[in-house]
This record gives sequence, C-alpha cells and structure tokens, in this order.
Amino acid sequence: MNDGQGVIAHHTLCDAAGGMSFLVRNQCAMHATHSYNEFTARNHCLYQIAQNGRILAESVSHDVCRTQTTEIRGIPLNTFTGGAGRNKSTPPGARYGGAYQATNSLQLNPWRADTRYGWIMAFLIGLMVVRMLIPGFFEYKGEDAAVADSGQLYNQVIWWGILGVSCLTIAWRWSLSRAMLGLLNPWFFLYFALAAASALWSIDSGASIRRMVRVIIIISACWALVVVGWHPRRFQNAVRPVVTALLFGSILFGLVFPDLAITPPTPTDPTPSWHGLTAQKNQLGALASFGAIFWFHGWLLREISGWRAATGCAIALTCLFLSRSSTSLMVTVFVFMLLVLLLRSPRNLRAYMPYFIALFLIIILIYAIAILRLVPGLEVLLTPLTALTGKSATFSDRSIIWGIVSEQIAVHPLLGSGYGAYWAGPFPTSASYVFLGKMNFYPWSAHNGYLDIINDLGFVGLLLFGAFVVAYVKQSIRLMAIDRGQSALYLGLLFQQVLTNLSETHWLTPLNVDFVFMTTVVFGMARSFLDSRFHAAYGNPQTMTPMPTDISAQTRVSP
Repeated sequence: MNDGQGVIAHHTLCDAAGGMSFLVRNQCAMHATHSYNEFTARNHCLYQIAQNGRILAESVSHDVCRTQTTEIRGIPLNTFTGGAGRNKSTPPGARYGGAYQATNSLQLNPWRADTRYGWIMAFLIGLMVVRMLIPGFFEYKGEDAAVADSGQLYNQVIWWGILGVSCLTIAWRWSLSRAMLGLLNPWFFLYFALAAASALWSIDSGASIRRMVRVIIIISACWALVVVGWHPRRFQNAVRPVVTALLFGSILFGLVFPDLAITPPTPTDPTPSWHGLTAQKNQLGALASFGAIFWFHGWLLREISGWRAATGCAIALTCLFLSRSSTSLMVTVFVFMLLVLLLRSPRNLRAYMPYFIALFLIIILIYAIAILRLVPGLEVLLTPLTALTGKSATFSDRSIIWGIVSEQIAVHPLLGSGYGAYWAGPFPTSASYVFLGKMNFYPWSAHNGYLDIINDLGFVGLLLFGAFVVAYVKQSIRLMAIDRGQSALYLGLLFQQVLTNLSETHWLTPLNVDFVFMTTVVFGMARSFLDSRFHAAYGNPQTMTPMPTDISAQTRVSP
C-alpha cells in the first residue's frame, strides 16, 4: 500500500507471554492535510496482539507515530468519527453500515462488516414498490381512482412512515451517508434542485410541491437502503424478490379474477391484454422487463442456479407476452444482448466497450430526434422500428399527444411549466384538461419521457438530464474495473430506460417504480466506489465480533 493512500502499516515482531511471538500490526495514520480539521491521537499508537481471534494484550507505545487527519484517496478518516451527541474526545469506534473505524485506539482492522437491520429497508423498498403498482385495495377503477386514493389515510401513513424510518437510518449511519455524498452523480441532485425551485414559477405550485415530497421520500429510502446491510448485490437482491412475487401474483390474479386483471377488447384494440396486479398493461410490461433482466443477469454471472433463473425468466417473460407491450419486449431482448456482450464477450473486445456504448447512445439520440420529428426527413428511420414493434408511425396516436404537449412547451421553453404541474389530473383547473376536449380521453403523460422533462423543466432541465446520463455512463464504465457484473447491470438498466422513454414517461418521475430502481442504482454506485476505497486502504472487512476499545480492561505488557 503506497503512502499516497494515507495509511502505512508497520509490522513488528515482539516477544510476550513466555517467549511466544506474535505479529503486531501498528497502523500509523500520516499525511496531515490542511483541507480538513487536524486530529491528533495523543501522540501514541495502540498495539493489539491477537491469537485465534482472541485479544491477549494491548500496549501503548509513546513516540511511535503521530496520528493526524488522514485521507483515504480524498476521504479523511475522521469523516467517520464523532456524530451527534457523541463525545469526540473519546474513541468512538464508530460502526457505519458495512464499515468500522476507531480513531484514538486504532484497531486491528478498522473496517468491520455490519449487516444488522438491512432487512428493514429492503422490506420498506418492497412495500413502496407494491404501493406504487397496486391501486388502492385492488380497486381497478382506472387511474382516476389512483389519484383519489393518494390522499387516503392509509396511503399517507405508509409514505410518511417510510420517510421517517429512512431518515432515522441515514442519521444513524450519518458518517457513512455523508461520505457517500461526494461520490454521487452530482447532476442527479442538480436536476432535482431545479425541480424544487420550479415551484416558484410553476403553473400549479401545489402539484409541484406534492411531487417533490414524493421524490424526497423515494430518495431517502434508496439512500438508506445502501447504508445498512450493504453488499455488492444489495440492489438486485432487495428488488428481485418483490418484482418476481408481483409478476407471479399477476398471473394468479388473472386466472382467478380475469375481469379485474385483463383489459377487455376495444374497437381500436380487439385483442385483450393483461395488466395483472398493476393498473395498466404498460406497467406490467415494464415490471416484467425488469424481472427478466434481473434473473438473466444473475444467471450470466453464475450467481443463480440454472433452474432458478429459468423459472424467474419464465414468469417474467410470460407476463411480458400477456401484457402485449411490444416496446418492453423489444427493449428486454436488446438488454439481453447487451448483457451477453458485456459479460460473455472475448476479453480482447472488452477494451472497446466504451466505444460500443457511446455508439449506441448516438443511435438512440438520432432515433429520438426522428420520433419527435425535430429534423424533417428523419422519419424514414422509423420504418424498421415500427415493423419490429407492430406500431404505426404515430406510435398508437402518441404523435397527437406529442403535438399538444409541444404547444405547451412553446409557452415556457426555457424553464418549463413546473415539475409535475402540467399533468395534475383530469380536472378543469389542470392545464392538461384540454386533452379531454381534443382526444376524448386523458393520457396522464406525454408518453415520451424526454418531452415531459422539457415540459416540466424546459430545455435547462433537459440539459441537466443529459449531463446526468453522461455522468451515469462514465461512472458505470469506471465501475467495470471494480465490479464488472454490477456495471453491466447498471448499463443495461440505463439503456432500458433510454429506449422505453421514447414511447413512455419513466424518467425521474416518482409515479413509476422505474424511478425507485434507478435512484437505488445511483446510490449503489456511490457506495461501491466508497467500498473500493476502503478495500484499497484496509483490505477485506473484519467479520468477527467488535473488539473492545477500552484499553483499561485489557492486560498490558511493555513493548
């Protein structure tokens, strides 16, 4: 370990307890920095002598090393010390959701695994996903009922309860939570800072504020999920079971209550489609796409047995076909191919992966411009796409919706109409009420995530969103050097969102479970980078029971 990492480990042999030789690790923290408050540990280092995992003796050696504020690749060690209500003059031995740091009494290994209470946040994330997908108490009355139910007492208890537990968890692991902030995608927070500020110029400030409250709750829950019970596969292990349960439940629900789970044929769509436990077929298709990707990815990494992966994929693909969501089906097949390319391709091709990813983003950008008809003549590129999806060039009359939304964008092009303010509901006071007169139905979104971003936050918001995507790709490519499997999953999910948002609105909106999953990915990447720095400084985390920090309770021997 080089001293640029801020930690030098000295190993010394000493004789103690009848001539027995023990390996003593003396960890000296060096390299004071003027960027942080200096911290001095009384000019001594603590020796700990261990045999068979049992502490035999401790000794204090004066004038051995001077401990000052130290950095692990830019993160000071005293970042993880102290805390609200804690006496910082004594060794806190602070545990932080997967890590352990003692300052004044430097431990044998300052990084301690801590998986306690991780199931609580996993359960709350699952509860949040279920609440967002299943309307009311299985009352399938259309999306009007979903809006009406949002103010019900049980709904408020669930959401505010999730926020309370999440905030308590973040405060409990505040040292770790704060350390993650510097590693997060900064454009994610800048985008939502603009969204919060948009309440000042919003056409419906009340709707914008309500939407931001939901955003804060989801961000808090996703943040809390990665600071307790952390391990590299925390994300998919937390969400894959609930996704699979909802998909399997949708199949059973359709068999037992077909009148509730299956949308009957209509004059414009003579084939029935399943929506299962969700409110509409596109939601079921998107959820099935996530489930298939999670199971296929686990099988590619050989972390899931073949029969389990086959069962999970079969459930997900069954729902995918029953939902008749051609966009979700096409996107899922593409992500499968991308995952195979990233995880099973020859090693000599892996150096070119960043170029493949950049090329794909450029192709999607061109198709997005063609779909939105921003450049005349590019519509010819849509011919193979419409042939694959079975949709018309208008994408099931979505082009009519896009035209009406574009008229609203022209009114507020720079900063938009306010976050979530346009689609306030089918009410006369809502700006989107015009759809009932022009199309005889209420679409609830522009069915294009990029148009809705511009409509909400203008071209400034679209610029911030573009920066977020670029930073996301760069972080994912960096993560390949640490965890190739997780990086492949994150890139696959990004491209799934990039494609589906050409015909649906899922980007950064708290009304879809996609936002829960992608927000967890944003925080999961930051946690992976932080753990990588701990590994570089300390190696693997310690797994045995915490060592006592009170040296007065130990037998002392002279060095």
